[in-house]
Amino acid sequence: MAGIIASAITAPLALSVSTAVYPLNLTAPANQRIKILRWSVMFDEETGDATPAIPITVDVGKGTLVTGTSALTANKVSAGTETLQTTVLQNGTGITTFSALDSSIVNPQTSYEVIFPMGQELIIQGGEEFVMRVTPGGVISTNGLNVKAKVWFEE
Repeated sequence: MAGIIASAITAPLALSVSTAVYPLNLTAPANQRIKILRWSVMFDEETGDATPAIPITVDVGKGTLVTGTSALTANKVSAGTETLQTTVLQNGTGITTFSALDSSIVNPQTSYEVIFPMGQELIIQGGEEFVMRVTPGGVISTNGLNVKAKVWFEE
């Protein structure tokens, strides 16, 4: 790792009842690993009714997305002229494999963030993919509910 710290924040993604969505995916460069320093999810209602406190499961791990992704620009947080090589995608709709590395049950009336202590960050090997999976546990707000995801990583 070269010590380049970057962040990526997705656009809002609509949630459906009990259907997993994949708001964020990072693919490490083929020749180097990345560290996941922190990740978070934020929820918002589409039109402002009272969101029920249904449980939402958020899993992060290694996986392979196959369809429905769009490019997302990562922003360098640290100074320097190096170019980021990690590929960042948002709004995945298909996954062939998934191995959870961290999991949480989140109340959609809040946001949730995990900041890993130094030396305990998630390591994604060269060429592997970091995937975030969000699964609602029941009926969503009558006017809909969106999720935004954020990740800080070091390349």
